[in-house]
Amino acid sequence: MKNPELMALIEEHHLTSKMISDMLDVPFETVRNWRRNETSSATKMSKANLKLLKLSLAK
Repeated sequence: MKNPELMALIEEHHLTSKMISDMLDVPFETVRNWRRNETSSATKMSKANLKLLKLSLAK
């Protein structure tokens, strides 16, 4: 899995791709790509976006 921290946050906070897209102000399709499994054309979530998501969830 390319984004294990993201997947853990999704599970812990019951997040949807739409919710993450809105929180980070990134396209919905970008979040969908982050969530894809390793065998597909998944992209790695940047450290900056992961940090921003964690900060957004801490509020």
